[in-house]
Amino acid sequence: MSMFSAESWTRQAIERSLRIELDYLGAFVLWVAAAFVLYHLCPDRHRKTVLLVSGIVFLAVFLDPRATLFMLAFSLVFHYATMGGGHGRGVRLWGGAALLIVVFVPVCLEGWIFDYYVNGMKVKSVVAAWALVVFSTKSVYVLHEIRIGRAERVSLEDYLIYMWGLPVGLGRSAIVPCSHFWERYRARPTAQLMTKGVTTIAIALLHLLAVPIIGLEMAAYRPDGNFALRLEEQSWLAVWLALNLFHLQIYLAKYGYEQFGIGIARLFGFDIKDNFANPLASNTYAAYWRRWNIYFRDMLVSMVYFPTLLALSRAMPKSKWLNLSLACIATFAANYVFLLFAHLLFAPPTSQSARYDVMWTLAIFDLCQALLVVFSLVVESRFPLRRGRFASWPAALLGIAITFHLRSALVLFFRVHGGFSAEDLFSILGVAFFIG
Repeated sequence: MSMFSAESWTRQAIERSLRIELDYLGAFVLWVAAAFVLYHLCPDRHRKTVLLVSGIVFLAVFLDPRATLFMLAFSLVFHYATMGGGHGRGVRLWGGAALLIVVFVPVCLEGWIFDYYVNGMKVKSVVAAWALVVFSTKSVYVLHEIRIGRAERVSLEDYLIYMWGLPVGLGRSAIVPCSHFWERYRARPTAQLMTKGVTTIAIALLHLLAVPIIGLEMAAYRPDGNFALRLEEQSWLAVWLALNLFHLQIYLAKYGYEQFGIGIARLFGFDIKDNFANPLASNTYAAYWRRWNIYFRDMLVSMVYFPTLLALSRAMPKSKWLNLSLACIATFAANYVFLLFAHLLFAPPTSQSARYDVMWTLAIFDLCQALLVVFSLVVESRFPLRRGRFASWPAALLGIAITFHLRSALVLFFRVHGGFSAEDLFSILGVAFFIG
């Protein structure tokens, strides 16, 4: 009876979450339809204005007029500090970073994201939280591109469109670098680009439709606190089924939302590249990471990995694999900062101990990723997968299966929030790997 109750409660939670998602998605689809008609009826010289104004109106309605006004005002100041005036590159870089850390993040956290209580905090607006994460990440992209000289001067209109003109960025859309965003823009999208956009949207929606189907049909195998309490009743196969389904749900949702945003952008003339390269077909973990969230990975590699590897190679020219390992660890340490920031926003712990659980379990998650990537690179260098016996399809399928299962085990670290503790996490992993 208790198992039925737990499953029923899980289904209700999934259905409630799905209704919220559908409300926002439906409103966004209406915006897209209206903006699309206006955009293609306007002359070329007014099309950017349509994007900007319609996006700001959407934000004012679905976010908060005060929050939208503040973010627009901050965007003006941030643009002047980083791309306007006659400041040197160093002044623009550090000035923008200081504004972001000292002004934007604290004001948003205090004013529009959280309600604070004695024993913790509660998210007030999920959309506002997405706005904070997206704006902060895009600002880091801008600062990084200023540092490497790829975004020296972007007009105020182009900058505002990049930040807020396509409000799907407030959802789970791919966050594209500013330079790539405008390099691939065509005011009059070709028929081929329009077809490409429609196809991308259709495929993305199929992925999104599969998410609630898996969630509702497999509610009893959802890896949460209730599942952990019934762990002694579960078989090893049921535990791995829960892990793999959770991994698959995360992939389908992330792919669906991000490619949906890319498809929308293509309808408006932005021929940006896909953010995924079929990561589920990866036969090593390094290949998986290269194919997952490509824009963000490229930024981390350019911002952290290559500079670290270059500095270490100069200091220790004979320690190739040590240098590579340390560079990978530094890269995933940067990934940890972004991941922890987003995780604490959308699933704020209810106590200090829960906060520590989130911090150290996510640290383990990224450390495991770094070690798996290094191990994969060693294997790829010593046993090339495209030559000899490793080119056979059984070896490729084995590599894909191992990579998928390893990733399934790692994504469980994302469950450490709310009623799901670190003890639950390691209990499930222990059963999965025959150590508990």
